[in-house]
Amino acid sequence: MIRWMAEHKVAANLLMIIIIFTGVMGARNIKQEVFPEMELDFIVIGVKYSGATPEEIEKSILLPIEDAVRGINGIKKVSGNSTEGLAKFRIEIENDADKNSVFEDVKTAIDRLSSLPEESEEPEIQLPRIRREVLNITVFGDIPARSLIEQAQIIRSSLLSHPDISQVEIEQRRGFEMTIEISKAALQQHSLTLNQVSNIIKKTNLDLPGGKIKTSGGDLLIRTKEKRYTAAEYANIPILFTDQGILRLGDIARISDGFEESDIRTRYNRLPAESIEVFRVGNQTPTAVSKAVRSKLEEIRAQLPSSVNLEIVNDRSLVLQDRIDLLMKNLWLGLALVFLTLALFLRIDLAFWIMMGIPISFAGAMIIMPTLDTSINMISLFAFILVLGIVVDDAIVVGENIFSHQEMGKTSSKAAIDGALEIGAPVLITILTTISAFIPMYFIPGTTGNIFKNIPNVLIVVLLFSLAEVMFILPGHLSHLNRIISGLLAPLGTILKYPRNYFSSCLYWFSQNIYRKTLGKAIEFRYSIFALGLVFILICVGLTFGGHIRFTFFPSIERDRVILTAKMPFGTPVSVSREIEKKMLNSAYTLLDEYRSKAGKEIHNGVYSNVGRGGSHNASVRIYLKPLKERGFPANEFSRKWRRSMGEAPGIESLNIRSGWRMGSTYDIDLQLSHPDPALLLGIV
Repeated sequence: MIRWMAEHKVAANLLMIIIIFTGVMGARNIKQEVFPEMELDFIVIGVKYSGATPEEIEKSILLPIEDAVRGINGIKKVSGNSTEGLAKFRIEIENDADKNSVFEDVKTAIDRLSSLPEESEEPEIQLPRIRREVLNITVFGDIPARSLIEQAQIIRSSLLSHPDISQVEIEQRRGFEMTIEISKAALQQHSLTLNQVSNIIKKTNLDLPGGKIKTSGGDLLIRTKEKRYTAAEYANIPILFTDQGILRLGDIARISDGFEESDIRTRYNRLPAESIEVFRVGNQTPTAVSKAVRSKLEEIRAQLPSSVNLEIVNDRSLVLQDRIDLLMKNLWLGLALVFLTLALFLRIDLAFWIMMGIPISFAGAMIIMPTLDTSINMISLFAFILVLGIVVDDAIVVGENIFSHQEMGKTSSKAAIDGALEIGAPVLITILTTISAFIPMYFIPGTTGNIFKNIPNVLIVVLLFSLAEVMFILPGHLSHLNRIISGLLAPLGTILKYPRNYFSSCLYWFSQNIYRKTLGKAIEFRYSIFALGLVFILICVGLTFGGHIRFTFFPSIERDRVILTAKMPFGTPVSVSREIEKKMLNSAYTLLDEYRSKAGKEIHNGVYSNVGRGGSHNASVRIYLKPLKERGFPANEFSRKWRRSMGEAPGIESLNIRSGWRMGSTYDIDLQLSHPDPALLLGIV
């Protein structure tokens, strides 16, 4: 095959054009996302039980559900957690189990449970997926909470009117609630009970189909439309019919249209805030969705009341675009360095065809990626950057060997065939050993394995196309002189003629006088060289075990935000948590003012704070900093100063600050103890 391709230049050119053209078309249609979309290997269950303590929830919800799902085939591990008013379960699924089958079995087992408290809500059972969120929009202003949500709904509707935006959700922390309060005196005056009033409200608050009436002109559908949504509509419900008239609900009750009782409070720049999440759907790209949102927000801002503001606080498409820009920058630099370096030592047309091995291999990967269910994401782009430094090596080796045979006086065709055949086996072994080093990544289990399989998917395909390029396409190009390419490169070849002669002579002198003599001495004193190698190995081992070289499974990556989270003892009143939040905010603003006075400009975009998420004993403050180039200092420097300024605040059980991103747990050690007796566990801790 090598001989045939070298003798038929049309076949080599045709194969190259097909790969590049198909790859470019594939790159335009390939799915883009920040992180790979996938189903997770666990089931999540949530049960709300308002007003219940963690101990009550454990006995009445956690233990019955755990007993119900125990023994279902395909379940690896069941872990439950109870907090105030909420029970959570995470059921891990075996690697080889059918997720949907296990999900249906779990749902059936829980639906059969009859021992759950009547006051608790229906269990929510989900098979979660990694969501394709692109960005968050924070709507904030000094207005009532209901008005703020209404403005968020208007913004959501306006965003959805854009053709490039398909999914927008409001991250509403509290649900709407209609409260009806009737005094005891009013009930006694009209000889009513709360149950009677409740039943009347239920019966008169329904939309029901009533069948149809057949007429000569057609069928008439009958339907009662009595569903009520506002306080005024509820106030108009008739309760009693008397000789004096109709007694309505509004005559005896105080009706308020508000939110369910909750300790959660979210603020942005010290003003009440609501969050809007924008997602990508189907083949939409994060960058296109982000651009659409930003263009639409310009219209929306002009229509908002002066008391309402909005801000994009977490645009994940920027991270993806930065990674794409980094890949393209490295790609162009790699092409330029390979071409110029080889042009200084080899023929210029030879340098050009060796350089072409990089885009041909990358284009080939774009063809195969959709069939491997691999998208353009943060992980696959990392794989492209990684393989960029590997893929050109085999082309350089094959091209240089063909050049050596040409210098022997052979014809171009003969030199290309002999050079490729001679070096073919070592190149094949080199690529196969590199591929074998990444194959074990396919055997990483769980969610981590689903994410990291993108690396070997990209790397192996690129290397295989690189092998095909150097064995079939490159010999075909080097065996025949392409007049068009040679004509285009001739002026540059003339410019580089004298530098190429100089560098070639220098390289020849170095190889004959320094390298050859050094190699001879190394062979003569081979045991000393072997001992020197062992010394370097021992030094590396000593540095590692001595703690001088740190080891971490996932490095912490600096981000443009700093998060301070305070956790108080369970049962802490929300008023105390808000005082802690106030202290966190005051120290943050003091530090921000200090940095702003030094820099002479704003160094942050906004401050987001939250109290009550996960319980009234939790508070967190999040600072969105300007990009590193604009603010001029690392985020971890700010986080250290902020933590010191907080000092030892009384009443805080734990104070955790983060300025970086890391995959997996935020803790270095996560120790879990289990025992039927909680008192014994508390004694151990």
